[in-house]
Amino acid sequence: MKLRHAHPSLGRRLVFTLTLAFGLVLLVLMGKDYLEFTQQPSLGQQLSENLGPLLGVVEDPASAARLTQQLEQRIQQTNRRHAPFYLALLDAQGALVYHDPTEPAPATLRAQGYQIQTTPAGPWQLRLAQPPLPSTTLLELLVEDLGPYLLIAFPCILLPLMLAVHLGLRPLRQLAAHLDQRSGEDFSPLPPALSYQEVQPMLGAFNGLLARLGQQRQREQAFIHDAAHELRTPLAVISAQAHLLARAESAAERSAAQAGLENALQRAAHLSHQLLTLARLEQAPPTPPAQAWDAAALAQQLLAQAFPRAEAQGQQLALEAPDSLPVRFPQAAFHSILQNLLDNALHYTPAGSQIQIRLEAQASTLHLTVADDGPGIPEALRSKLFERFVRGAGLHTPGSGLGLAIVQEAARQLGGSVQLGPGLEGRGAGFVLTLPAAPI
Repeated sequence: MKLRHAHPSLGRRLVFTLTLAFGLVLLVLMGKDYLEFTQQPSLGQQLSENLGPLLGVVEDPASAARLTQQLEQRIQQTNRRHAPFYLALLDAQGALVYHDPTEPAPATLRAQGYQIQTTPAGPWQLRLAQPPLPSTTLLELLVEDLGPYLLIAFPCILLPLMLAVHLGLRPLRQLAAHLDQRSGEDFSPLPPALSYQEVQPMLGAFNGLLARLGQQRQREQAFIHDAAHELRTPLAVISAQAHLLARAESAAERSAAQAGLENALQRAAHLSHQLLTLARLEQAPPTPPAQAWDAAALAQQLLAQAFPRAEAQGQQLALEAPDSLPVRFPQAAFHSILQNLLDNALHYTPAGSQIQIRLEAQASTLHLTVADDGPGIPEALRSKLFERFVRGAGLHTPGSGLGLAIVQEAARQLGGSVQLGPGLEGRGAGFVLTLPAAPI
């Protein structure tokens, strides 16, 4: 069973916040009134200050007694909820001129907690017996004084505020309705129908997200199309070689068909590996490692692994790098860059060629250069050399055409760039990788 208020509500939060604010205002005002109450003169002093001049011109005891009685009655009328006050009038010698017949003896009043105070009032003396004030009395008086005003102000503020919130959220409801009617293939920007200035940053961010999603979708569709197109050839070759192997009548025919089948399988496996590497790089930026690693040691390791292939093809490998170069950027991306650049140089240069790898660090950058003295790259291919499935040194050369696309994507993920540069001794081609990674 779902709860009715399972989700947060701006309206309920608004009412709660406003109630809390009114409570805080009530506490502040009560504290202010309490301080004013504690600092004001006592009731006896107030009676003496107010009645002193009036009783000072009254010489007749009967008139003074009537005036005191009227004052006592007025005090009792304003004090119906608490114990009674007693007011008595004495002459200069302390003799009683007036007192309430129901007033207990002073000793009894003191026993009940009354405070008895006598103050001068002209030729007379006023004796006030003030009952003890309960601990909740002052709080009740303050609430009674401030409560009605706050109760009147609360709906007067709450209703316009709730109306403003309701009208202010209308653009968001319109946006939700617009998005609900959209198809999953629509990545076009949202119309600028939300006129509120506060909503514009959210609308701009959402349109930016739609643009990135649309670009990602286009890349994925292009990638799937190109991958399907490129895989069609090795799969067709595999099928043809398998057919020849099944119909071979001699050992020579079976050996040739088997060799062709193995080459086609190797090409398909290499192409699949390159496709997966490129897809992995495009998905999310790599996470920097917690510990440093040695870029020079990685370069030495890759050259050692490539040395048997280069020796078999009659090529020479050379490495110019410091003995140690600790860095702290993602190793897998850098490995893909160096591996693909080295594979391209070994693949597209003939026997007798030289391939040089140079790794150097400056104050805030790291430079990797892979250069050769091979046939170079035709001028017509240089503008689209880093695109997918574009092969250098002639399209007839076997290969996946993804190596340089992987290099460019890995460089972008590392925040760097890769450019085509000069080869060795004025011949061949060179690739220069620049990374904003200062050595440690």
